Formats: sequence, C-alpha cells, structure tokens
Amino acid sequence: VCRPGGRIVLCDATASDDPAKAAAFNAMERLRDPSTVEFRTLGFLRGLFTLAGLPEPSARFYGVAFDIDTILAHSFPAGDDRRLLRAMLAASVEGDSMGLDARADGTGVHLAYPAVVLVAAKP
Repeated sequence: VCRPGGRIVLCDATASDDPAKAAAFNAMERLRDPSTVEFRTLGFLRGLFTLAGLPEPSARFYGVAFDIDTILAHSFPAGDDRRLLRAMLAASVEGDSMGLDARADGTGVHLAYPAVVLVAAKP
C-alpha cells in the first residue's frame, strides 16, 4: 500500500546470478538459519517492481562484511552443526563458490553478503 508519488523501498541481500554460486549460498544459509527460504538474484528483485507496475528502481549496493567466527556466534544452524557451517564457509574461499567475496588472510576467512537497496516512486 502506497500513495501515488510515495516510494517503495526494498532492501535485501542478493544471490549471485551464477546458479551454482546461488545454490551454494542458499544451502549454507538454510543450514545457518533454518528459517531461510531463499535469497534471490538482483534481477528477480528488480522484477518485483515490474510485476507491481512500478518504474525501474534505482539501486544502491553495499556489502555486509563478516568473518567466520562472527557469523558463527550469531547463527543457530540446523542440528547445531557449527562444524559443518564453518567448513562450508571456509571452503567457499576457493573460487568464491558462494559469491560472497570470500577471502582468507592471516586473521581468518572474511566474507560479505552482497546487498542492495532498490527504490521506486509509485506513479
């Protein structure tokens, strides 16, 4: 519900356009947080505006950075399987297999959820 001239704002993390990376990211997320249904691609999220009869939204991109220990401290994995979650995140460094800009350095493994804010005004 929005009055004409009002703004519709959608803010969410996005999955990679690469189907394999998106599937790996969503599998990890469903383990990390069993209430997760699915993260969608930017194209899918933009399509929601089209389906609602809204103009093409403007987009602002950002990353939500974290390291493995931080995300494990804020997760409640299925079956409390933190070992598997840690292994999935660490394995994502090779080839950035989840599309999370995964990289390792002397301080650990660092990743970032790609996120977007989409905004359009209702005609």
